[in-house]
Amino acid sequence: HGLAQLVASGGTGDYLYSLGAVLFEMLTGGPVFRGNDVALRRAHFGVAPPRARSLRGDVSDDLDELVDVLLAKSPAQRPVSAAHVRDRLDALAAELAAAHGVKVHVVAADLMEPAAAQQIVDAVAALGVTVEYLVNNAGFGTNGTFWELDAAKERGMIEVNITALVVLTRAFLPGM
Repeated sequence: HGLAQLVASGGTGDYLYSLGAVLFEMLTGGPVFRGNDVALRRAHFGVAPPRARSLRGDVSDDLDELVDVLLAKSPAQRPVSAAHVRDRLDALAAELAAAHGVKVHVVAADLMEPAAAQQIVDAVAALGVTVEYLVNNAGFGTNGTFWELDAAKERGMIEVNITALVVLTRAFLPGM
């Protein structure tokens, strides 16, 4: 139903945009944009998204700002790295815990690394929590003449698009 229906080109900014779309939907209960495929493409590439806080007033200013910057149209306007986003999520987790007395865990890994998906599974097990929802939306693609493409990036693409998808789904699906 329109959740970041974009073909990623493999850059950091692409999957950060997807993360912003997922966070937006989790916070507001609906996609960033609605419409048919043509309207969605136009909106994702050329229309400023609504602010999550405008649709749900209890979204904190910091979380609203993070979602907004993740949904920036230009990758250059998005956070410089997933590590930067993790730092912001850690700060937001601490705020939520202090303000509402809830436990919030941030688990992050570079899914291009072969052991990353299993590290996530192990970290979640160590926390003693059950995953109720898995948003398995990481992924990217490359293009060009196959033998001229960066071999490490191609292997990383397989790790993200196939290995992580299978490992995480297999590990967490029984608890859902």
